[in-house]
Amino acid sequence: MVRPSPELSAALALLLTLGCGGEPTARDLFVDTVVPVFDRSCGAAICHGYTAEGVASGEDINPDLFLYEVDDQGQHLDVEQIYVQALRIINTVEDPGFSSLVRKPLAEGYGGFPHHGGENFRTPTDGDLLAIEAWIMAEDAGGEDPEPLDAHEQLFADDVQPVLIGLGCASANCHGSAAAVPYRLQPGLDGLFDIASTRANYEASIHMLSLDGDPLQSRLLAKSLPLYDGGVVHRGGNIAFLRGVDDDRVAPITAWACEEREHRTGESCLEETDAPLSGVVALRGELTPQDPFGADDWSPGTELVYWPVLDGDLTAGDPVVLVGAEGDVDVRDPAVDPTGTQVAYSLRTSADTGHEIWILDLATGESTAITDDAGPAATGGMMTHRDPAWGPDGTLWYVSSRDGMVAESGQGLDLDIYQVDLDTGVTTRRSITPHIERKPTFYRIGEVHGEISFTTLRNTIRDQAVAHAFRFPPGLKTEYHQHFGVTAPEDLLWDTRELADGRYVSVLGDLDNVWIGGRLGVLDRNMGAEWSSEATWDTVALPNYTEPLVRLDADAASEGVTDRLYRDPAPLADGRVLVAVAEGPLDLADPEAEVQTAIAVLTLDEDEHGAGPELTDRTLWLSDATRSIWDPEPVMVTVPVPERPMKWDPEAETALLKHNGLPMIDAILANLFPAGPKTLRDDLVGVRVIESVPVGADTWFPVAAEETMFGSDDATSVGIGGFGPSRVLAQLPLAGDGTFQLAIPAGVAFRIQGLDDQGRAAGHPHNRWIDTHPGQVIPQGAPRHDEDQFYAARCAACHGSADGDPNAVFIAPDVMTTASVTLSRYEDQDPRRPIAATVAGDETRKSLDFQADVAPILAEHCASCHGGDSPAGGLDLEDTATTWFSVAYESLLQPGDESTGGRRYVAADDASARRSWLIEQLTGDELDAPGHPGSPGEPHVADLTADDLGTLVLWIDLGATWQGPPEETP
Repeated sequence: MVRPSPELSAALALLLTLGCGGEPTARDLFVDTVVPVFDRSCGAAICHGYTAEGVASGEDINPDLFLYEVDDQGQHLDVEQIYVQALRIINTVEDPGFSSLVRKPLAEGYGGFPHHGGENFRTPTDGDLLAIEAWIMAEDAGGEDPEPLDAHEQLFADDVQPVLIGLGCASANCHGSAAAVPYRLQPGLDGLFDIASTRANYEASIHMLSLDGDPLQSRLLAKSLPLYDGGVVHRGGNIAFLRGVDDDRVAPITAWACEEREHRTGESCLEETDAPLSGVVALRGELTPQDPFGADDWSPGTELVYWPVLDGDLTAGDPVVLVGAEGDVDVRDPAVDPTGTQVAYSLRTSADTGHEIWILDLATGESTAITDDAGPAATGGMMTHRDPAWGPDGTLWYVSSRDGMVAESGQGLDLDIYQVDLDTGVTTRRSITPHIERKPTFYRIGEVHGEISFTTLRNTIRDQAVAHAFRFPPGLKTEYHQHFGVTAPEDLLWDTRELADGRYVSVLGDLDNVWIGGRLGVLDRNMGAEWSSEATWDTVALPNYTEPLVRLDADAASEGVTDRLYRDPAPLADGRVLVAVAEGPLDLADPEAEVQTAIAVLTLDEDEHGAGPELTDRTLWLSDATRSIWDPEPVMVTVPVPERPMKWDPEAETALLKHNGLPMIDAILANLFPAGPKTLRDDLVGVRVIESVPVGADTWFPVAAEETMFGSDDATSVGIGGFGPSRVLAQLPLAGDGTFQLAIPAGVAFRIQGLDDQGRAAGHPHNRWIDTHPGQVIPQGAPRHDEDQFYAARCAACHGSADGDPNAVFIAPDVMTTASVTLSRYEDQDPRRPIAATVAGDETRKSLDFQADVAPILAEHCASCHGGDSPAGGLDLEDTATTWFSVAYESLLQPGDESTGGRRYVAADDASARRSWLIEQLTGDELDAPGHPGSPGEPHVADLTADDLGTLVLWIDLGATWQGPPEETP
């Protein structure tokens, strides 16, 4: 226990003399000296008190909060209740000042915590505060009594925490508790650290270490070292912290990292001459160009090969064929487990079946099948399993088309993420979107430690198709979301892998080209969002801004013909990267191009002027005169992926979507760059949640362009424009602060549209689906910046200030601000009066089908003029069958410039009625279409009812498909 101050000792001595009839108990002290403080300062019904009348009127009293019953004057009614409540929030093991009961009302300048009631105690010598501390010292136990620090935490407390505090890392606008960047440290109280704060700082800092053998690669060090001596670009600068690797403050951190490595793996850190791996497994054979999102290609003749590494110079020994020596098989996707003793891989033995997942024991050479159900899907297409990755607690994760449903592109089966428990064999589906997911990997450093990442193909809106890294924690504390706020010109960021220093290396490519590889880039998500070519340093609203994506080997590319292609990056513990490389000239657009890859070792060093990493050495390492070698995976002992607590309930039936501000998210999507203001639309009054409806390949399949009236190259059996079957899951108004909440059935994939006052989709919709899992809470959005400061505190560090003023980026939020206490969740934002979420389900769903719902409207109101031998305006809306659709349907989706997306009447590619010339013509309103209404202010069809117009609007907003969802949906 910390020695109490003289003032506290005196207060305790005085209190101990106040008892009558013997020594007072701790409870007596509480009643005599603490309860009066509560009655004077805390018991108001808007603070910690509640009344019977309030409960009777519907107040919800959270038993986990410090709340107790009071009378109309705020005076306690039950001393035992208040005593039990106070005991929960005191610490009797350490200095009583570390108790929440003391620190919450203490002024923040003295180490107090943010408090809704403000600063009750201006100084630590306040008499009421001393009385509370004296009572805490007299108690034997409290609800905040911590377990002692273990040996590893104590080492951190003794040797590392003082270095971090001395470097100023815990300053508020750097890595303090209110910092915008995710690495946050507790600053302690008056220079002292309680066990809880130390433990929190230990947990935050342990994930800033490189624990795979080279502690100098640790992000905790690299961000503080000079760029010329192993540092990486740091938003706080690199010259005011550590002087270099010989700085005396470096050794405690490296020693702690090595101790943690030995504790977690049984392995010591690398010596200077040690190899950072014991061997490499890789694929060998003929590497043919393939669509990265088509996983059922049959490429026989590949082998899984092991090369031992003999010494610190990375001398490779003789190769050993592990799988494929017998000939005509297709082996793919090796993944080495954390112990360096097992390799998972996918294997296909014929063109009539898909890949199965296997695990090979490197010591015995024996393989065990993990899956056994690959093959033709009942609804068409080939079920296959690919891309194994080792997850927390020894589970194995992989992607699979087992569900047999078509991906949102309509071009093949969807690939979702699955998890298998190797001990029980139980398999759980972990993603439910119509996006294709590929190349899963687990991150272990920084905020994202323990999260699975993967490349997601997003082409809900065709002209915005991108494939970037997404991620989610297995425990589902957050939702399926984008890993980077990067709006890179490249629309393919493939196989994003974590470097030893917590940055990421990714292959950059082009979705339009036949793909076998691309350029390399290194990303650091803490540097901010990508910025446009129009932005300048004068307009960027971020201090010390650095672009997050730095392209390596930039001189190797020229107008689609690349001299050097990379693929399959595999970071090593010492900061180097193994990668498959092909030398050129290479034509990316030629599907018959002969490409041969070998394995190279890359060395990255930091540009001394802060421009980011640069490629300083590329050494060809493994090659074969006649065959390609690719997909290298180092065999080494690594720290296992940490587990994170489960935040979902497998037995629940719904998930809860909590959206904390749709207008602010729309403003960010309208201006992703960290410069310029985020302008809020004032016309968003509602929200539509759209549900993806899965269908098989026998229902949704490509249609040849020559089989359509206008040669549409994006036609499928479901419609023209690329959208698949979907329906309205729910439609509801936004609360006055732009928020909403909705209980969504588990197992549903959804996307969101903001709505104007006419029920039309407005603003900038997300080009992605979000999935739901039982009991999951899905947080979304940020509050309106004109009502609070949450945006500045949590969003502006990457996206720039909401008003465009660089000075408004790092603002500590007002303690009264909370994004969760919104008008949609609480009456008048009163946290004691929760509002039940709207429940989405069969009663709120709505489907549309062109033939059943739209065609009758056209026949009644339009076809009499827009039909026959000379249809008005050349628009034929007669219900005459074409090969796949009808004349009316194809005519509305014909090419042109009056609507967005290159169509004349309907913005099918954008799923936007406001951007459709048809709706402008029908209403006479000037909306968002490039064309203009023929009779401004006057409806084109006078007798068109509001319901019929609403049907046309909704049909377009759902993607203007020909075929609605099947009557029976999964």
